[in-house]
Amino acid sequence: MTRDELVDKMIAFAKTIWSQFWQALPDEQRLRLGGMEEEIRAVSRSLEEGIWAIFAESLDKLAIELSGQCECGQRRERRSDSVEVALLGYRVRFPCTYLYCRACHRGTNPVRQWLGLEHGGVSLAFERALTDLTTRMTFGDAVDSMEEHHEQKVDRTKAERVTYHSNRQTQPASAVESPSQHSKD
Repeated sequence: MTRDELVDKMIAFAKTIWSQFWQALPDEQRLRLGGMEEEIRAVSRSLEEGIWAIFAESLDKLAIELSGQCECGQRRERRSDSVEVALLGYRVRFPCTYLYCRACHRGTNPVRQWLGLEHGGVSLAFERALTDLTTRMTFGDAVDSMEEHHEQKVDRTKAERVTYHSNRQTQPASAVESPSQHSKD
């Protein structure tokens, strides 16, 4: 199924239940642009979060299916774990089962590896938005701006860590300046 086919099916279903939803709203909300903008934004956000949750569960099931058996032929033990990932606008909790082979003492966490979350729990879009702000303003102002424009609360120290980690990834090692290298004049 393609993305367009999925969306078409979701919209077709939404059409069948729309009138129940719309008629249940008070007139001052359902007959005003501002009221419906607020409602549709809330529905869209909840729908998006629900789809992220379905995706997260699907990844974990696939990880268990593909990595449940060790290369040595033994079945891997499972330990349930999860990681919270900062996406642009909100956070999603991903189940990420840790799989460990008692015979050869090797472990793996495929979901963390697939998502590139070995060293932090932020999406690329979140990292780009945050580092764009932190390169133009103080960390404190950047955090305030993230909350205002992207509805994303970020701790100032996390903003620093994400920025410096991103900088280390994109710059030659000799060009990266860490916070400890700042002079205290």
